[in-house]
Order: sequence, then C-alpha cells, then structure tokens
Amino acid sequence: MLVNEGPKSFYRGYIPSLFLSTYSIIQMFTYENINHLFGFKSGEMKMSWDNFLIPFMTGGFSKCLASATLMPINVVRLRLQMKKYSTE
Repeated sequence: MLVNEGPKSFYRGYIPSLFLSTYSIIQMFTYENINHLFGFKSGEMKMSWDNFLIPFMTGGFSKCLASATLMPINVVRLRLQMKKYSTE
C-alpha cells in the first residue's frame, strides 16, 4: 500500500473515523436515559426474568440507534477509503 498509493493512503478516512468514536457515547447515553424512563436501576435488585428484559431490550435499541445515527459518517469513511479501487 505504501509503495503503490503513498503514505497518504494510510490516513484516508481519518476525519470521519474521529466522528465514529462517538458511537459508545451515543449508545451509553441512550441506554441510561431509556432505562431511567422505564424506572430500571442497575445493581439494585437481583437479576431475574422479570427485570432482565428491560436492560436487554434497551441495550439492543440503544445499539441500533447509535448505528443508525452514525451510518452516514460510516458510508463517507468507507467511500474515502475505497476511492482508489472504484472507477466512479
């Protein structure tokens, strides 16, 4: 890669990748706020089937929300990294 494309090719898509580092911030922010809305407090009660579904579902939803929020930035990063390989 260094010989064929030069040293700049290692940093292609670097700026969008910096924005993608906010993924965990978005995920944990939504997870905690949705759990708070449902009245679930982690660590206070013993885990059972009754109180297992709330953190399980809110965890999945917060992960989906973070992925959907950052999908446009991820597409830009991918296109910048693959610029040399496509004819368009």
